[in-house]
Amino acid sequence: MDLANEKRTHNLQQLKKQESQVEQELQTLQKRQGEMEWLASDYQSLTYEQMEARELLQEGWQGDTARGYHIYLEEIQEQEQRIWQKEFQLQNEALNEEVNQSKRELIHLEQQQAKLRRELSSYEPN
Repeated sequence: MDLANEKRTHNLQQLKKQESQVEQELQTLQKRQGEMEWLASDYQSLTYEQMEARELLQEGWQGDTARGYHIYLEEIQEQEQRIWQKEFQLQNEALNEEVNQSKRELIHLEQQQAKLRRELSSYEPN
């Protein structure tokens, strides 16, 4: 094997290592996406339970002061929920961008490997 083919073979091995690293990173990111989805689902369940508890408490409260406090609690919860949803959305968008970047990198590495394989096969002696 001549020097050029040795270099191509070495480059192909390096690309395979990089591909493996990117695939691992992609798996990690996809796992994080699953965790984020679970968190969103869990948060929705907690929000629903809080709403039910507030309604139960409201039934026991009486008078204008009680209604005012109930409204105050609802406003705080809605504000916290908006903040959480915004942060969650930003994190989810960043995570999706990382996944897309990893996928693009993986495709690029696969293309480079295919090119090197073609070059190697065209230089192999018959």
